[in-house]
Amino acid sequence: MNGPDVSALSPTDVVAALRSFPRRFGAVLAGSDPEEAEQRARHPDSSGHNALDWAHYAARHLALANDALGAVLVRQNAELPAAVMTEEAREWPHPSGGITAATDYLRVESEALAATVETIEGEQWTRTGEVWGGGTATALAIAREAVRTAASALRAAERATIG
Repeated sequence: MNGPDVSALSPTDVVAALRSFPRRFGAVLAGSDPEEAEQRARHPDSSGHNALDWAHYAARHLALANDALGAVLVRQNAELPAAVMTEEAREWPHPSGGITAATDYLRVESEALAATVETIEGEQWTRTGEVWGGGTATALAIAREAVRTAASALRAAERATIG
C-alpha cells in the first residue's frame, strides 16, 4: 500500500491530519445513504478487505505508533516492532461491530496519538528507536508513517465503498 508523501509534514501538520481522520473515515463509512451505509461499508475491495477493515487497520496502526513514540521518548534506541515502519509486518485486525464501533476506535486512537505528538518538543523529534529486523526510526518518522498509513487506509476505504 503506497500512500502520500509525508516527508515534509511538520508536527503541526501531523496533529491536524490525525484529528481529521475520524471525520473523514466517518464520511466514507456513512456515505450519503445511511440505510445502505452498513452494507456498503462491508463490501470487500479487490484485496478482500472492506471499509470497516480499513478503518480498524488505521486505528490499530495509530495505537501502535503511539506506543512506539512513548517508548522512544522514554529511552533512546528503544526496541520497536517492525510493524511500526513496515506494512508487511502488520497484522490485520478482526473488527467487531459496525460503523459506530469503527469510528469510535479511530477517534480514540487518533486523539491519543495527536495528544502524544503535541507533547514532543525540539530535540525529542530526533530521538530514535531500533526497528526489529533492522533500521532505526526517529520520533518524527514514526509520526509521519502513522499519517501515511491512515491516509492510505482512508483511500482504500473510499475505493471499497465505491466498488
